[in-house]
Amino acid sequence: MPKQTFFNLPDKKKKKIINSAMKEFSEKSFKKVTIDNIVERADIPKGSFYAYFKNKEDIYHHLYDLMLQEKKKELKSIMVILDKMTFSDFMRHMFLKGIEFDLEKQELSSLREKFFLKTSQDLREEIIDDMIIHSNEIFSEILEYYVKKGELKKDLNIELTANILSSMIIFFSKKMTKENYKSKEDIYNVVENMLSVIENGIKK
Repeated sequence: MPKQTFFNLPDKKKKKIINSAMKEFSEKSFKKVTIDNIVERADIPKGSFYAYFKNKEDIYHHLYDLMLQEKKKELKSIMVILDKMTFSDFMRHMFLKGIEFDLEKQELSSLREKFFLKTSQDLREEIIDDMIIHSNEIFSEILEYYVKKGELKKDLNIELTANILSSMIIFFSKKMTKENYKSKEDIYNVVENMLSVIENGIKK
């Protein structure tokens, strides 16, 4: 995560550094991105970079955190319609909204693709842990609402269920990237299959 010196910068300068790094990482694989290229694009001295971040991994992690925060904000904004939908319908709506968010944000979509295919396992696992924390927060709130509403069983293990749903999201993102899904129809089919497991379980 960035050092305090980065957060102390004027918003305009912070935004320029972040946008420069985002372009680098979205255009190239992680290994091919250099700090020299980032600072040149951001028009800052190389020494300043190290005053703001520990290394390349540090700013990459921050970019992903910003992406997660933006997506989380987008998904939480649709929770105002919880009372108008069943649990199954809302989950379907939220899954598809999350996918549309990824597809519409070109740089974020490219960053996600390179994340699953081109980053080191250690860095990937570190960021996935953060993804699960953000995702669990949203799912826990949704599950608690529908338990109180009476649609889900009262003794539901919310923490475990939230973790399972978060893992499914990560699995889907990875599958979508590796299999290079392009059409919305393919994506919707996978979402429907996943939701079928959530709704109906695996018993015959």
